[in-house]
Amino acid sequence: MGNTFLMNLVQIGLTVSAAALVLFALRKMMKKRYPARAVCIVWAILAVRLLLPVQLTLPEAPVQLTPRTTYLTRTDFAPAQLAQAGLPVIEQDGETTTRRWVTAEQAQALTPNDMPSLISFDLGHMLMWLWGLGMAVFAGWQVLMYCSFAYLLRRSDAPVGRNTLRRVFEEQKRSLGIARDIPLLVSPAADCPMLAGFIRPALYLPDENLSEQEAVFIFRHELVHYKRGDLWLKLLLTAAKTMHWFNPLVHLLARLAQGDIELACDDAVVRGMDGAARRAYGEAILRSAVAQSRRQSALISCFTGDKETLMRRFEGIFDTRVKKRGAALVIAATVLIGVFGCALSVGENKDALTDKERVALAEQWAQRGDSMDYTVKLDGDDTYVLYDIHFEYLPEVAVPYRAGERLTFEKGADGWQVVKGEAVTADADGYVTSLDEFKILYENDLGLPDFLSVPNANADLDLRTPQQAAATLLNLPADRVGMLRTKPQDQNGDGTDDWAWCGVVFPDNGSQLELLMVCQPDGSWLPQDFTYDGGKNARTAADLARQYARGVMHKSGQYIYPILTAQMQRDFQTRQALPEGGFSWQYGGEQLAYDGYTVVPTDSEDSCQVEFWWTDRAGNRQRITQVIETARADGRRVIASVRQLAQGGDETFTIRSADYHNPTYGYTLTLPDCFVGQGYAVETENGVRFGLQNAMPGYSGDPTDGGTVMHLQAEATAYLRELYGEDWQANYHVPCRQLAERDGLTWYLTFASDVQYDTNDEDITAAYAEMAEAARAMEGSALSFAGQTAEQRTNEQELLLRALARIYAAQNDSTAELIRDKVTIHPEAGDNAVRIVIRFTTRNRDYFFTRAERVWYDRTDTITPSRTELLVDTSDGVRSHADFLLAFPLEQGFPIFEEEGLERLSEMAAKPASLENPDLSTPETCAEYVLHLVTGAWIRRTGSEDDDEMGLTYRWDDGEMTFRMQRVQLSDNSPVLWLPIGYDGWQPQYPPYLRVVARMMAYYPYRSTGELLQALAMGWVDGAYAEAVLAELDKRWQQDAAAVEQAIAGVDAPVQTLWQQHKAANPDLFGARFTAAEIEAAYQAVRAYAAANGFSVENLRYDAAHDSSFSEDSMSSGVLKDNVQEDGLTRGDVITVLGDAHFGENAWRDKAEGWAFTLYRGADGKWVLEDGAFGY
Repeated sequence: MGNTFLMNLVQIGLTVSAAALVLFALRKMMKKRYPARAVCIVWAILAVRLLLPVQLTLPEAPVQLTPRTTYLTRTDFAPAQLAQAGLPVIEQDGETTTRRWVTAEQAQALTPNDMPSLISFDLGHMLMWLWGLGMAVFAGWQVLMYCSFAYLLRRSDAPVGRNTLRRVFEEQKRSLGIARDIPLLVSPAADCPMLAGFIRPALYLPDENLSEQEAVFIFRHELVHYKRGDLWLKLLLTAAKTMHWFNPLVHLLARLAQGDIELACDDAVVRGMDGAARRAYGEAILRSAVAQSRRQSALISCFTGDKETLMRRFEGIFDTRVKKRGAALVIAATVLIGVFGCALSVGENKDALTDKERVALAEQWAQRGDSMDYTVKLDGDDTYVLYDIHFEYLPEVAVPYRAGERLTFEKGADGWQVVKGEAVTADADGYVTSLDEFKILYENDLGLPDFLSVPNANADLDLRTPQQAAATLLNLPADRVGMLRTKPQDQNGDGTDDWAWCGVVFPDNGSQLELLMVCQPDGSWLPQDFTYDGGKNARTAADLARQYARGVMHKSGQYIYPILTAQMQRDFQTRQALPEGGFSWQYGGEQLAYDGYTVVPTDSEDSCQVEFWWTDRAGNRQRITQVIETARADGRRVIASVRQLAQGGDETFTIRSADYHNPTYGYTLTLPDCFVGQGYAVETENGVRFGLQNAMPGYSGDPTDGGTVMHLQAEATAYLRELYGEDWQANYHVPCRQLAERDGLTWYLTFASDVQYDTNDEDITAAYAEMAEAARAMEGSALSFAGQTAEQRTNEQELLLRALARIYAAQNDSTAELIRDKVTIHPEAGDNAVRIVIRFTTRNRDYFFTRAERVWYDRTDTITPSRTELLVDTSDGVRSHADFLLAFPLEQGFPIFEEEGLERLSEMAAKPASLENPDLSTPETCAEYVLHLVTGAWIRRTGSEDDDEMGLTYRWDDGEMTFRMQRVQLSDNSPVLWLPIGYDGWQPQYPPYLRVVARMMAYYPYRSTGELLQALAMGWVDGAYAEAVLAELDKRWQQDAAAVEQAIAGVDAPVQTLWQQHKAANPDLFGARFTAAEIEAAYQAVRAYAAANGFSVENLRYDAAHDSSFSEDSMSSGVLKDNVQEDGLTRGDVITVLGDAHFGENAWRDKAEGWAFTLYRGADGKWVLEDGAFGY
């Protein structure tokens, strides 16, 4: 990077100097034809270009200068190596040598893969240091001169005392339209009138001995400088001199520009003057010049100048020729700079290889091998390829293993190509030994590897401590990894340590890295974030989007939580809160499991889209898209928001083109023009629905609710003919039209047959009628599969297989004894087969079993399978780990026993075990009954039967599985059931039987108050169920109101509001606790307190629904807490009333409506209101 900057600096200096030489040569001509102001603009353009160290050259510049700044000292290169690097063979004393000056690229090409560096002397680095030192000295000198002179000016300045001078100064300001207050000062340090100061400019005079006419000339001159911003132009020129301190032409340019600034100012002052006035102006300049005694700073505006400048100014003052405006000069100078800049390139010609070409070549290089994933990273002139690799023959290596190469490009006869890839890590064993290496490997679009992507791949690794896991998984030197904090922390409040920061001190130069490690349910630790330089990082949006997607796929908040903003972390805690306190890492709850995801870049580097896809129960492939927005927070990149998009990423669903393209199946549907702009397209379970937006205003805020015009669907052709006959279109249950028939799949449109719009709105009716008529006129040519990729063709084949599998599953329909509960379909397009998993249950839902089959369809003209194979039937037992994975895919999860099923299980558990009645007495026997586990053995328990959940591990010959069990007890007299809810780290966000039991009203008396409130908060109960919950809470409130109110105070606001509304609606249950006389006495006590403390209270009222909760709060944690502890204050001696307080004019607020005033009964029986016992 340093050499590149230096080359850019040289190129800019040479090109601007060349342009300046041309302008110097034409200076006399420019003086005659163009005003000095135009020339100043030209100098400003040159100065700006000098400060932009970027080469703006043609890809193949006519003049290419390639400095040789590296001196090679090795002599052991073969002639072929020299030739490959473009170096001739030189012999000294009979042997080949490379002792010569070469370019950096030639030196790099000679570097072997196994050598971290080449023994050489790089002059470029020395020159870079020399340039930096020179710039620092020059800049320091300029700052010192300016600051010291400014100090002298300010130390002795004083406001001008003469009224005449102040009046003239203000008149000149008004005539120039200057409204800003610019001080007019006198300072002995100013030996000539001058304008100084960038932020707070002031005009300084050496004394007040000026005639009124001289004052007019001097003030107008300096104020013109201010009006035009000449001080800032002088700062720009000084900055250019500082950056190019070594270039004498830049100093000459700045000197000439300083003179032209004065000439331009003089032109503005004398414009319109006659000869006498011009002569008087020149004499004023001359008198000031005589008094000037010292050289001034380049960053102030002085009324005089040096001898040469004064001569040029006098010539300009008396030059009355009419000149051109100067636009042509400015344009010509700009073009001249551009021409020189494009024609000359300094450094190696790397611009010929664009970033896009570098990425394309790197991707070709990466695709040579077999990796799990890869990405390309551009870092300045360096190009890296990073890989995730699975070494199946190296079980001691983490999966994925991150590796990387730095690529070298070479242009040959066939164009650019990659000639070499060097390992990113310098260590022979591949250890990461520097922070730079770590950032290259992990600070890219791949991010931190997903160590759960291959099940059980890292089972043999020691990941039991954060330090060991960090070293093993990220290939860090183990002796360099330590705990950054004293010990791991309990981040989510569940009583287990799950969060640890590890520190890494790299051996290269002591650079440090902080790694956040999180503990998985199995006790292993995984890295989820990293920082350096005091908490910073430069992770990419694609990296964070990948990590978020992995968290969704694994249903683990541990992937997601560390990379959220602080506000999103608080929202996460609220959303994942557990009834007993803390929050759950289980993310996504009981929602469906996705089959996979794709990260799609956007136009912004701060966001990415993640497209998830899954297979629905009917076997259709569905997808959703989420936008991940990132931001910088305290130096690190985090996720700021996650939002879901509609089809195609179009949040408004709007059809914006007549060509609707589906990226999953690769088809394009040409829509009528009337669909564009006013129509919508929404993907559904069966295809794509098209309609008129906002067709039912007032009915729904969703623009796609209603207005359906047509639906594009795909179905197995054989099924359509089987169901509706050969002329299936005529017999179809709604109007339809076939568009295409491809390899056993029919694509067709169905049209709305009912009213889908507001018929009372003429505009909506007309628009809908136009779209409906155009839709029914569409022909088969509207659907095209041109450009369909191989992947999209496979997706279409899977669509057909899913359609046929749905038909097969439907043939296994419910019977008098069995109900088909769930169906999962997994197409295997390569074999024309489908794996179908069907779960059945009995009518009373106390028994489940699963059949998994593989079904082949060698022919597409029939719905009958070519052959079938039973893979597993759990009613015969799950006899292996492989059988278990087939029978319980993540999409189905475990069977959940609903209300009737739980009651039946509870009844069975209460009976002795027998041939007719299963043994449900222990967690293990419950799991065996529900999951049909046989032939294996239980090997481990995690937790105890006193807990709400526990883990059980079962081992077969071919593997083991850990199940998560939930404790369920319907009543105090019912037996305890242990039911499986998840396995191997996957489980629902909330234990599912909390929801089931929440809808079993007969058992509400046996539920804890917290469980009842959770049912309300989670929306598990509504209608009659919610009323039953409230009725149970009523009973408990009558027995112990304080306990109920305290429990309600700890739940979400909507539940608290519901409770208050319930209490207000039931005054017979929650009536006043005090007599009318006691309440009136409380009112009087509040009024007396208000009068004594300078405010008044109106609209006092007693609210029975609020009295208990407010009083209880004041006693438990408010002002009255001490009274309770010290005086034995009870709830019967505390009352809360409401009122509207009004304060005085100078008070901190005007009024407070609805304040609560909590009083207690004193020793004399009267109500007492203490300071602070009131408020909202």
